[in-house]
Amino acid sequence: NFVEALVKTTIRLESVLSAYGAKFVCSPFREPLSRYLNRHCAGTVGFFLEEHRLSNPMYNDLFFDILNRDDSSSLRQYLGGKECTVMLLNVCFERPLAIIRSEKQSPTTKAGSTHLNAYGINQWYSPTAQRKLEIARQAIEMKKKILSAKQQEEAKSKKSLQSKGGDKKSSDYQAALKVHQGVREAYERAKKEVEDAKNSYARQISTAFQRDSKQRTMNTSAMELQTQGFRLVGVLTKLDPQYLSQHNDVVRAMRWLWRSRGRHYRLLHEEEMPPRYHNESLLLSRFLVS
Repeated sequence: NFVEALVKTTIRLESVLSAYGAKFVCSPFREPLSRYLNRHCAGTVGFFLEEHRLSNPMYNDLFFDILNRDDSSSLRQYLGGKECTVMLLNVCFERPLAIIRSEKQSPTTKAGSTHLNAYGINQWYSPTAQRKLEIARQAIEMKKKILSAKQQEEAKSKKSLQSKGGDKKSSDYQAALKVHQGVREAYERAKKEVEDAKNSYARQISTAFQRDSKQRTMNTSAMELQTQGFRLVGVLTKLDPQYLSQHNDVVRAMRWLWRSRGRHYRLLHEEEMPPRYHNESLLLSRFLVS
């Protein structure tokens, strides 16, 4: 079939509509595309449920628009089937469920603040942490200015000392030497403070983006796939109120996610999460209540 070719062509055509002065409330290409995709359900679902496409707004927005169209009933029915449900769970919730299973196998695993990044939480994302980094940057700039002033003072004192280089035992030379040594020491201290400030800032940045290579974490890609999984389940339950009652594996996955340590920590640390992922607990509660 021509699912991939038609979808990509549609996206390209829609991207240039405005360049030709076209004024459409809706794309004129989506209706014929949805009719074709509705006839080739297996190819359509297989195409859109690829991780790199489902996490890409260019593709997932088109997919959800197609799913919500009246002429996509066969596609929705196919997506709500047993085979596609397993595919949905594997693609969208594989990472968080894998983390939950690993926690059950190792219940003594610590999940303190140093391991929050395993659950997709970056403490340096919060406004407080960003302000701390900004203060550190400003401190470096201020120390650089002080260093520059000390360097100029050191150069002046060195020039003054050289001008009195006739008799090194004279009182004038000794006084100039003492001044130069004091200025030189102040310059070295300022230089060390700049280096220390830079190293401290580098350590903070390194801490902000470090990841435990031995553990599979809820990175941004995994969080995005989970969010798109919630969207898919939401569409299917809206169009078929019996969807969840007919798919116990989906309900079981939602219960696991609700009870998970990761969801609990993400709720407690919302400030340190991108706003896009703040509604995780709300969506899960709606699914479980329904």
